[in-house]
Amino acid sequence: MSCIKVTGINRYQTKKVLDLINAIPQICTPKESYSIAFQVPVNLYRQDSLWYGGTVAEIYYKGFTFSVEAVGDIRAYLHDIVTDTQVFDVKDRYNGGALSGAMLPYVKSDKALEKALSENHGRYQLHLESGNWWEVFGMDNNSTWLNETWLVYSEGILSAVVDALSGIDEYLHDV
Repeated sequence: MSCIKVTGINRYQTKKVLDLINAIPQICTPKESYSIAFQVPVNLYRQDSLWYGGTVAEIYYKGFTFSVEAVGDIRAYLHDIVTDTQVFDVKDRYNGGALSGAMLPYVKSDKALEKALSENHGRYQLHLESGNWWEVFGMDNNSTWLNETWLVYSEGILSAVVDALSGIDEYLHDV
């Protein structure tokens, strides 16, 4: 799609994003174009918002910047069921992505994360008192934050960006 430019991720990830965007009817018009800039490295095996903190991607459109962010006050601890010990206890109130750093040596993918959360991992149980979600914040061309944000109910970062993209025109119509 020539109306969308994607930067900050590899070719395979870019193709995946563009394939998801192609499923959205009439996302591009001859007069409008989008630019998507990923601000952090994205791993296809770690898409869940728990792996990230803060701004993950920015979408530029019609003079606005829309920031797709992993937000929330994370409170989690990992229990090793084999040794019956607590491996870590993480509190992250500032969207810094602290859980990812603590978790990665033990739980390495979304699939393993899901198993640890559902107590089917075999070795680890992740107890999550509060977690992250995807949220979109808008800013105008004067660097003024827009009043409204919106939640994006997506499993992973790539689909969250695409879902945010598909909601921008409706959001701008309501502003």
